[in-house]
Amino acid sequence: MALSKIISRLRLAALATLAVLPVVSGAQTNETESLAVTNLPAFAVNVRRDVADTYMPYRYAFVTLGQEKYTFLIPEGYRVDTSDPAKVKLVSPDYSSLIVLAIGTSGLPVGAKMEAESLQAHVLNRHPAATVKENTGVGANGQNAAALDYVWKTEAGVTRTSRTAFVPTANGLMEFTLSASPEKFDAALGQLNLILLTFRTGANGKFEYVIGSKYP
Repeated sequence: MALSKIISRLRLAALATLAVLPVVSGAQTNETESLAVTNLPAFAVNVRRDVADTYMPYRYAFVTLGQEKYTFLIPEGYRVDTSDPAKVKLVSPDYSSLIVLAIGTSGLPVGAKMEAESLQAHVLNRHPAATVKENTGVGANGQNAAALDYVWKTEAGVTRTSRTAFVPTANGLMEFTLSASPEKFDAALGQLNLILLTFRTGANGKFEYVIGSKYP
């Protein structure tokens, strides 16, 4: 099934149906010094395919962050890298695209949104020489969030095009950043949108996740 069709269908109410799955335990990792300083818990990630009673042709990521639970669909072929306990990294098969999920340290209270002006200031503080392409927006977890598209260079001088957004969660603002080769950026946006459209927070200590439809 084409990714565009999957994303289109995810926008329909029928595909917004959620289910509850018993808590899946993931391998626990030691928190790094940076996590200790900010008092942030480490990410524990469990990746599963063929989840019972679901109809989505993707792997599911079940993420535990402290007491909170999150799920999303993993783009086909992307490798999940959990070597950094402060982040979840998803790498494209050709290594041209990287999607990172992390809890931001913006100082905003839990439940607050990062407005477009603050987001741009945050990105330019991280990449002072970046060129802003567009202020836009994304939808995730039943709400809207500001997003910023920008071009920057790595320390090695490699040009990257990125989109960053911060989505409110019970742990604070969850950062979603896509960085890709400029010629692969538009295609990689489809993979980022898949993650955002299927991103769910848990309830009552259990995972909630997208089921999909068994009908074509």
